[in-house]
Amino acid sequence: MVRQVLLAGIAGSILASSIGCNCQRCFRRPLHDRDTSGADRGPYLGDPVAPPAGSYIAPPPGGLPIPSADGGIPPPSLPSSPSPSRFDPANPPAEIVIPDSPTAKSGGIGPELMRSNSQSTRILGDPVRVAGYAESVKKSGPTAGVAGFAVVKDGVATGRKPALDGWDALKSAGYKTAVYLHEAGADTSAVKEQAERRGLTFVSIPVTAEKFEDAMTRFQSLVNDKPARPIYVFDDNGVRTGSLWYAYLRTVDFLGSDEARVKAAAFGLKDPPSSEQQSFWVAVQKYVATR
Repeated sequence: MVRQVLLAGIAGSILASSIGCNCQRCFRRPLHDRDTSGADRGPYLGDPVAPPAGSYIAPPPGGLPIPSADGGIPPPSLPSSPSPSRFDPANPPAEIVIPDSPTAKSGGIGPELMRSNSQSTRILGDPVRVAGYAESVKKSGPTAGVAGFAVVKDGVATGRKPALDGWDALKSAGYKTAVYLHEAGADTSAVKEQAERRGLTFVSIPVTAEKFEDAMTRFQSLVNDKPARPIYVFDDNGVRTGSLWYAYLRTVDFLGSDEARVKAAAFGLKDPPSSEQQSFWVAVQKYVATR
């Protein structure tokens, strides 16, 4: 009985050792000797497959690094740039030809853009002038008989009281309104007659240092009245036109003091000022300070 048990134990150990050997042999085999058909693998990818034994593997670009004397391997060198990235005047890049440019037209590239003169083929058409808006002042302007003439803005000019030929020049230039800046109580009948005889609308504004703000309000309203343009604003000696225009440039056009003085000097502002101009200058500074 004991002998039979010993024989059964020996047989079982031999069988177990043979099975374990087969499993270990499977994992001890080299990668290139494994079965790649799927018999050695389960439902997953498993280990990567090495190339078969004896296969030729090309060396990396530049060859294998040569060990130095101390046994170290030098780092790989970076490849040199085939061409410089900076602009080379000797080899400029190709020209980019845009259609309808002179170069493209000469080479027959791109369509020829034409501007249609037909109103029906235009999208927006010509700009429409607002009804009642008068023509602007001509570039030349009257010169004979109009002392101190200067164009202030589109449709507005200023200067001194015109002579007889100056009134004719204003009419020929297309002016519609004449604005006379004068002292309080002045007789304006003669000036009004000359203006209305040429078909100009005459407006008189008394301007004093004491009531400078009232005069400035009327002056600004007339200057900004586009249907009344072209307008010619004038006085006798430049004191009133220079003062009003300086205040206008500061409070309406928002110019600085120096720039406004330079521009207003061309419109009659005196420097150095006279005694009359000094009284107006004080009124102007008070008016600007309150705006």
